[in-house]
Amino acid sequence: AAGATGPWGFGPVRAMRHDRLEERWSDGDLVLVVGAPEGTSSAHAVRQLVRDAEPFAHQRWRQAGSWNGVDRDGRRVTGRNLFGQVDGTGNPEPGSDLFDRTVWIGEPAWAGGTSLVVRRIAMDLDRWATLTRGEQERAVGRRLDDGARLDPMARRAHAHVAHPSRNGGARIFRKGANYSTGAESGLVFLSFQASIADQFVPVQTALDGADALNEWTTAIGSATFVVLPGFEEGDWLGSTVLG
Repeated sequence: AAGATGPWGFGPVRAMRHDRLEERWSDGDLVLVVGAPEGTSSAHAVRQLVRDAEPFAHQRWRQAGSWNGVDRDGRRVTGRNLFGQVDGTGNPEPGSDLFDRTVWIGEPAWAGGTSLVVRRIAMDLDRWATLTRGEQERAVGRRLDDGARLDPMARRAHAHVAHPSRNGGARIFRKGANYSTGAESGLVFLSFQASIADQFVPVQTALDGADALNEWTTAIGSATFVVLPGFEEGDWLGSTVLG
């Protein structure tokens, strides 16, 4: 419910049937999402921010990853996950009316804020590599070369099960970062939406029940956060909510 705990629709996401959540990658009270074009800058920023937070917080988990969002000519592209698939093709375009309706909270005090779900998803790359290209494309529901939707599409294809037309119009804005620790590889998945209850939960529930990718992916971490509205010069972060 709305109030001091957050806007309408905010709250934890229950563990799904295919989840294998680990405490070391889950929950938390405060999140910092740090991005930079290269690793030195992001590592320095993270180190400074964690040090500055020491008087009032301690680090619960840290998840690092990378994402290539430009092509060889420097043009913006969607990017690919470790399965080699274009990841995020169905996102609403930032700045569009659809993006605004999808991401930004409408409540007056929270206007300009959003909610964030962080999921650490382990990917079985060895078993995925044994599939043919056609089998991989049918599981995702998109062509490998350009990410275009297959037509017709298998009923359990990821893109089919997650599509808004299959979930009462519910959609999210997704971002990701590939990670590899040597022993484990996968995706740090970030989902932004106005309402976790009305958007993320229906889509994730549908995926948990029917997504073909469940055979090669497992969520091992999950956390939810509210992203405070921005502020103008002379104001301060969260003034409309905390002031």
